[in-house]
Amino acid sequence: MENFFVPGKIWKGGGPYPHVLILLSEYSEFREYARAHRDLLAEYGEKLGAIPEEWLHSTVQGIHHSVDAGQMNQLRGTLHDELADMQPFRVQLGPVWPGVTAVTVAVYPEDGMAALNDRVRAAAERVPGISLRAREARF
Repeated sequence: MENFFVPGKIWKGGGPYPHVLILLSEYSEFREYARAHRDLLAEYGEKLGAIPEEWLHSTVQGIHHSVDAGQMNQLRGTLHDELADMQPFRVQLGPVWPGVTAVTVAVYPEDGMAALNDRVRAAAERVPGISLRAREARF
């Protein structure tokens, strides 16, 4: 894994790069879960960048190029329209595994997250100039 929290990695190439996130930091149970894993990884010291607790999240969709203010405003609108009638769903988090820039936590069942991702992708694709990476076989 590599430390993401260095100046060369934050908005490399200009930004902003919009990402739609579920803010896991808002859930005390997940903060406790993350703390337990942070303790396990502490032996690696500065080799790993610990994500600050207030930044804990699950990425629903990233846009991996910069957007301008007009695109950002359009994206807000299309996301609002696309997600307005989405019903809440429950998930279970875990197990975890190391990724390139973070410890990744599995989210089950996958169908709720996949449906959320489908809607977010549809919203982003309606904004001229926004392009998305190819869809994964599974979310």
